[in-house]
Amino acid sequence: MSIDAVCFGEALVDLLPDRRGALRDASRFEVHSGGAPANVAVGLARLGLRTAFVGVVGEDEFGHLLARKLRDEGIDARLRHSPKALTGLWFVALDENGDRSFFAPTGAASADKLIALEDLDRIPDARIFHCGSSAHVLPEAGEVLRAAVKHAKQR
Repeated sequence: MSIDAVCFGEALVDLLPDRRGALRDASRFEVHSGGAPANVAVGLARLGLRTAFVGVVGEDEFGHLLARKLRDEGIDARLRHSPKALTGLWFVALDENGDRSFFAPTGAASADKLIALEDLDRIPDARIFHCGSSAHVLPEAGEVLRAAVKHAKQR
């Protein structure tokens, strides 16, 4: 199967509260896939494009949950499950105006920041290449991100 679009970068778990306001006032949270590149992959798949996603998640329950959620959207999820860090977890609050604020207990140490040269081999040829930018927090990952963009341009 040929791929129309490939998204590369962060896949995270977003936890959305049951009400607007401060997170401390929430009673329940709903689990969603998140991360800008993963969100773009979901949107493109819902528009009917054959979409792949390449990224790194933790070798943990949330990493496997993300793999399932992406597959359920019809995305060719090419995830590397790393035991070196936890899957990124973000709590998203909405204020009265719908503006978002975020709390991430995993911070900048989440698995999505661990993209490496080996991950470039999982990127399929596609007409569209979309990547995130937050993975470049670590210098090594920044080099990989630049290499992925360069490789996509050459294709």
